[in-house]
Amino acid sequence: MNNIIEKLKSGKIEMRPKWHFALRSILLILLTILTLILILFLASFLLFHLKRSGIFFGPLPFVMFLLMIVFVALVEFLINRYAVAYRKPVVYSLLIVVALMVAMGLAINKVHFHEKIEKRNLPMIKRFYDAPKKDPIRRDIEINKRRRM
Repeated sequence: MNNIIEKLKSGKIEMRPKWHFALRSILLILLTILTLILILFLASFLLFHLKRSGIFFGPLPFVMFLLMIVFVALVEFLINRYAVAYRKPVVYSLLIVVALMVAMGLAINKVHFHEKIEKRNLPMIKRFYDAPKKDPIRRDIEINKRRRM
């Protein structure tokens, strides 16, 4: 305790105002929420892509799956900074995050979120929704249309 007081008096420890810690906590919470939303979007889009094409071992699902793993690790890192999670084993919070993301991804697919986005034909997003269809006859027709253009 005396060492801390001595360091404070000598100026070696920088004191920060209360708003600094409040702002830092708010930014961490916002980053966690935005990362969770991104994971939800990736999970629901992955399920949409799998339902539509039936292809899991293609390049797009693999990259999305790896991104989801990276973002789940980031969420775990951010959540473990708070008293809610750091006292418990990481496995519990990881299982809760993954279970919530899968359940919410399935719920988003039930309301046909990605089908609605696909119908809007947004220029930057359109190419992500051009996944091959399950029906091989329909897929051949679409491939031939693209070749003619």
